[in-house]
Amino acid sequence: MKRKTEDSDTKLFLNLVTQNQRLVFRYILSIVPNYSDAEDIYQDTVTSLWEKFDKFERDSSFTAWACVTAKYKALQFIRKSRKSKLVFDDDILELLSGEQDSPELKRINGILKECIDQLQYGFAQLIEMRYQKGWTVKKIASFYGKSIHTIYRRLNNIHLVLLSCIERKM
Repeated sequence: MKRKTEDSDTKLFLNLVTQNQRLVFRYILSIVPNYSDAEDIYQDTVTSLWEKFDKFERDSSFTAWACVTAKYKALQFIRKSRKSKLVFDDDILELLSGEQDSPELKRINGILKECIDQLQYGFAQLIEMRYQKGWTVKKIASFYGKSIHTIYRRLNNIHLVLLSCIERKM
């Protein structure tokens, strides 16, 4: 009888992961904007979810559970890679990766939208392609006829402009 339970747990897990894959991945991208890093974090998240699936309470939200796990995996990744990347304060990381429905996050998202609206058209279009349409950096580079490195550099510059704008408005 245990085998049947394991099979049904596997099917349930795969179904829940499949249903929430896009949302969880985009959530990770909101914390770690590098697509390749986000893919690695997503894989770590799914592995961790599977390892702890027996502790998942069936009457609770899988999406929330997956996003909390993803948040900790992303924060762990950021802390490990701080030496070579842009450094954010732990409080900012917690705020940015906090509950999706929090009033503070809604306020920051509103400010972010204002800041994006103030970007030059080409920069706003690049942000739209990357984060709203979910295009890969490779696809964007191909679209513009630029190198992947150039697109990453532009995105990094835009991120810095947006961060500065958000900090000014807060």
